[in-house]
Amino acid sequence: MVIMGIVDAFREYDAELKNVQWSVSSISEKGELVVSCWRQKLKFIKNERILQYTDELNRWREGSPGGTELKENLQDAYDKETEVRLVIVDTMEKSAVDESTNLSKIQKTYAVKKDVIGRVREFDGNKYVIDFQENSTK
Repeated sequence: MVIMGIVDAFREYDAELKNVQWSVSSISEKGELVVSCWRQKLKFIKNERILQYTDELNRWREGSPGGTELKENLQDAYDKETEVRLVIVDTMEKSAVDESTNLSKIQKTYAVKKDVIGRVREFDGNKYVIDFQENSTK
C-alpha cells in the first residue's frame, strides 16, 4: 500500500473532502461512500472472508462538523445500501485512538485499499459496522 495524505487518498476514489481539517468521509463521483477507518479497528473475519470495521460516533465531540457529516453519510449509505470504499488511517499514537482523545492533533498516514468494497451492515445512530469484501471488479 502506498502511504499518502488524506486529500490524495480520497482523490483515489474520485472523492473530494468538504473540509480537509475535519472531514473523514465523502461521496465519490460514482455515488460511493468513501470513509477513513482506523487500521487498529479493522478486523479480518477469516471464516466469512470479511474485513470488518466497527466504531462509534460518540467518540466525536457533540455537534462537531466532521462527526455530523460522517453520521449523515453513514445513515444515507445504510438506508440506500450504498457501496463503501476504504481509506485506512494509521498513527503511531494508537493509545490516543483507543482513548478517543482529540485525534485532530496527532500525526496520521493514509492508504487506500481498492481491492475491497463494503456496505454499512449496522448503524444505530452511534455504533456502526462496515463489512468489506474482496472487490472482483477492481
